[in-house]
Order: sequence, then C-alpha cells, then structure tokens
Amino acid sequence: ANALRIRGVLAVALASEGEKMLLGQEDGSVSVLGRQDGQWQVLNTVAGPGSVTVLAFEGDQLRMLRGSRHGQLDAWRLSDGICTAHLRGHMGEVKDVDVDWVGSRAASASQDGTVRIWDLSDGTCTRT
Repeated sequence: ANALRIRGVLAVALASEGEKMLLGQEDGSVSVLGRQDGQWQVLNTVAGPGSVTVLAFEGDQLRMLRGSRHGQLDAWRLSDGICTAHLRGHMGEVKDVDVDWVGSRAASASQDGTVRIWDLSDGTCTRT
C-alpha cells in the first residue's frame, strides 16, 4: 500500500465516488487531491486563516466548506481556489459541518456551544 504523506493534516473529506479528497492542515491550507493512475496527486491548494478543523465537499465536488479554529467557516470554489463566502458568527472552533448543496444550506457546530444554519447563496446565518 502506498502512503500519502502530507504534514500537519487535521481534517479530511473524501468525495462520494472516492476519486477526490481534501486534506486540511495546521497552517490553514487545504490540499485538493485526485486519483491518477491509481496514485493520489495534489491538484490544487487553497489557504485561509487558522488551522483547518473540518471539511465538506459539495455533491459535484466543485466547491467545499472549510472550518477553522478561529470560528470561521468559508465556502471555496475548487477550480480556481476562490473563497466565495465567509460565514461568520461562531466564537469558537468549528467542530462539524454538514451541507445540503441542492438547497444551498449548511449546518455547523462550534466549540462555543452553538449550531448555526447558513444560507450558502448569500452567506447569512438564518438560525442559531
């Protein structure tokens, strides 16, 4: 078995068909990997503030959500590494996230004891 070695990995997300993977690192970066000829290859890297604590793919793997120790949740477009929305409101580390990309909603849980529901079309928190 071939081991993939990337230092400081704190979070991982595997795409539903197993051909793409996200690795979130201590330095705030996220490596986007794809399988090519049976091997994992880094396709792109994006970076944001704070250590990555949680990651989620959207259904067609064109976007992702990235949570951090600083309480920030961001939506990213993977093709060009552009952050499309900053979802602010948590006061502690983002611990978990789940996404309904069809309905453009996400739910996130934080160490601050809150669960927030987000509208991904405009980046607003619709419920706490």
